[in-house]
Amino acid sequence: MHFLPNLSDRPTFFDMFYRLLILFRGGLVLLIGALPVAGQTASPPRPEEVLLQEDFENPAEQLFAQRAIQHERIDYAPSGGVDGSAGIRVKYEGFDRGSQRVVVRYPLSSPVETATLSFDVLFEQDFQWVRGGKLHGLGPARPITGGKPRVPDGWSARATFKDDGHIATYLYDQNTTKKYGVGATSDAPVFSRDQWHHVTLQVQLNTPSKADGFSRVFVDGALAVHTKGVAFRGTSGPDTAITQILFSTFHGGSSPRYTPIDEHGKPTTVHARFDNFKVTAGLVGPPVLKFHRRVGKTAQ
Repeated sequence: MHFLPNLSDRPTFFDMFYRLLILFRGGLVLLIGALPVAGQTASPPRPEEVLLQEDFENPAEQLFAQRAIQHERIDYAPSGGVDGSAGIRVKYEGFDRGSQRVVVRYPLSSPVETATLSFDVLFEQDFQWVRGGKLHGLGPARPITGGKPRVPDGWSARATFKDDGHIATYLYDQNTTKKYGVGATSDAPVFSRDQWHHVTLQVQLNTPSKADGFSRVFVDGALAVHTKGVAFRGTSGPDTAITQILFSTFHGGSSPRYTPIDEHGKPTTVHARFDNFKVTAGLVGPPVLKFHRRVGKTAQ
């Protein structure tokens, strides 16, 4: 640190020049200190911490893929993924409460407070949105779903498809006056049949006792829904962190109003395909994709 000398109360021209010289030298030293030394390079950005990744190309070597295709309503599709790659095909079998539940839970490699889930989905030509249904998400050690009572260490964050191809956040938080999940719906449809879509779900957990969490959903690179001011959990601890992927997709709801039906009004089976699941620590932005941008709304 540089100190100015104790000059006279009425500085002469020389005094003022001397003070400016000292200040200039101090600033120059700081500037030079901030410049990189020859032979040194800037620190590279920290790599993404990938907590789970699955493209279904080698299912025999991937435990999540094995767990998924063991489900009776999930088929391995060797050329059914993006651009003819491998993927999986889900059968949505209609019944009197929507369609049969297709749920697979799988642990992440480490617990985190903030995470991003992304995946690709194609709703086949026979798919019916009806009144909506569930898509995948993230949760803690003991996620709350299915209308079960809220508890301080339980929560879940999923997306849902809605009528006409809209998307919504679907969050089980600490609002004990609610029986089912809460969230917001996109202003416009974001899904079309027979087209691959890329979905990105970001989750930031709240500080316990504060409603400062949020969830954002992007479709094809564009923000569709942003739900903020969320109290996901009411307590702290490793069991309340993000620890699982919730593979969860079905119609419902729990009434025939959610059921896909055939031309005779009878429950029928429809299909969707999935590929390229990835969960990353932190908030990872969606890739830039060449799709029509759609802007959704924000919910408190």
